[in-house]
Amino acid sequence: MEINIIGVPTSLGCDRNGPQLAPKMLRDHGLVNIIELQGHKVNDLGDVHVPKNLPEKFSEHPKVKNLGGVIDVSSQLYDLVYRSYQERHFPIVIGGDHSLTLGSGSAASQYYDNLGLIWFDAHGDINMEPASPSGNAHGMPCAALMGLSVTDLEQVVRRKVNPKNIFWIGTRDLDVA
Repeated sequence: MEINIIGVPTSLGCDRNGPQLAPKMLRDHGLVNIIELQGHKVNDLGDVHVPKNLPEKFSEHPKVKNLGGVIDVSSQLYDLVYRSYQERHFPIVIGGDHSLTLGSGSAASQYYDNLGLIWFDAHGDINMEPASPSGNAHGMPCAALMGLSVTDLEQVVRRKVNPKNIFWIGTRDLDVA
């Protein structure tokens, strides 16, 4: 199998330093070699561009931090993941915070009819913008993928994921809304 590695060094969706370091750390610790040892051909597509000089966190939307940056990163990721599927390569996305799931999940949903998602997380990531307690986009990708978003996050989603096709495993904490 041919595998495309796509890095997403972002923390824009969680507003916390650290997750953006994951792609470099995984590569530095032999991710490509580990996959190749399993008999796969690996194409490392590098990292999507993550904007550094952003406007004030809530300048684009009063309830979502870094909205434009999250959409930009998600759109770039969508293009790389979708292209991987078209080339019959398996995309492995390494990153960053959970907001990256907006781009990768949207590409998978666009490519595969009736996509099912298995969501391993302590949180459901189904916050809708008006009720989000933090304004962090990393808590919103599942809502956007299902078509429940009320901001421009949904512009990344080409085909909605049927809520009946999402299975949460390990979820222990959902916001009241």
